[in-house]
Amino acid sequence: MPEAAIEPLSADPLSWSDMDMWGWVNAVEKARAVGGLPNGHPVVAVLSGSGARPIHIEFSRPGLVADQGWSWDRHYHDEQAEIVFGSDFVTIRFSVSANKVLISRSVVMLAILRLFANRNETAGVSIKCSLGDSDGDQPILCFSSRRFDQYLVPDPYFMLTRSYEKERKLIEEMWLDPEIRDQRVYWRGAPSGLGKYDDQFDSQRVKLVLQANAPNTKPAFNVRFANRNGLEDRVIAALDACTGFGPPEDQMEIVRYAANIDVDGVSSSWTGFFLKLLAGGTVIKVASDAGYRQWFYRRMRAWEHFAEASADLSDLGTVCNILRQRSDWARQIAQSGRALALSLDLASQLDEALPAVDRAIAAAIKA
Repeated sequence: MPEAAIEPLSADPLSWSDMDMWGWVNAVEKARAVGGLPNGHPVVAVLSGSGARPIHIEFSRPGLVADQGWSWDRHYHDEQAEIVFGSDFVTIRFSVSANKVLISRSVVMLAILRLFANRNETAGVSIKCSLGDSDGDQPILCFSSRRFDQYLVPDPYFMLTRSYEKERKLIEEMWLDPEIRDQRVYWRGAPSGLGKYDDQFDSQRVKLVLQANAPNTKPAFNVRFANRNGLEDRVIAALDACTGFGPPEDQMEIVRYAANIDVDGVSSSWTGFFLKLLAGGTVIKVASDAGYRQWFYRRMRAWEHFAEASADLSDLGTVCNILRQRSDWARQIAQSGRALALSLDLASQLDEALPAVDRAIAAAIKA
């Protein structure tokens, strides 16, 4: 059997660089590809520290989609991992079909478990976590949920970017005062999340692009899809008719605009919302039509940290008019949102995630 050349991550998650984390992800993927990490074979992922247990990974949960065909429940199962607290080590058990995306998303779980194992001796219990876009409406550790806020933890890109370390610096370098920014309302994105809707015209993102590019509103917006992925021909025709498609643009374009829109995709937009807050323009958040939330939403209040448009976008024009007419208030909202995002550093947010693990363990014991 080929050797699994996987260098474990160090015992201090706060010291992990982006190269360390992505190097580990690539090593796991390569080992899986050459048979160096076969199903059911545990390997150390994070070294022990201060006498605490090491963190192992193994690929041992069945892949239901491959064996039984696609369904929402099987899809959610395959995106989940099981966390087993043993007396000598903690193990994350992936589905045998877990791909690179799910492996990369496990890095934040590894960090949280490393810190948890440093402070707790819990053993003899297992819990589940979702490495997907949401929890599938199950009470498990997750990155986005509409029902179980108590189990939310920071999303993987917050971890893999070290709380957007490079982006924070880049925004500082590109900074423009809001009054000299482009005053149009900006959004670029993909038509993701279409699978949530029976009719694609009900998609919040499709509604947004169509509404923003209507003849009477178009001058106030720069809102377009960056690709056509997954869209039906009839929806593409409607979007083409209003020039609702544009070329992909650098994510840092958000710094050039006084107002940016955030809208759900499959679940919460993760990176999109956080970076728009950091960018210092007023963020207009379209209320989630499914109620999805992330871990830091509990700190935020509409019209203090962001402006809010209704889930059906019926008041989007009114919201934009209010922000234009009350520019001082718009700037205050932008400043409050940016200040909140700046305050969420990696160390504090990993530490604040530990009670979610406690709650998940308590729920598992009670069940």
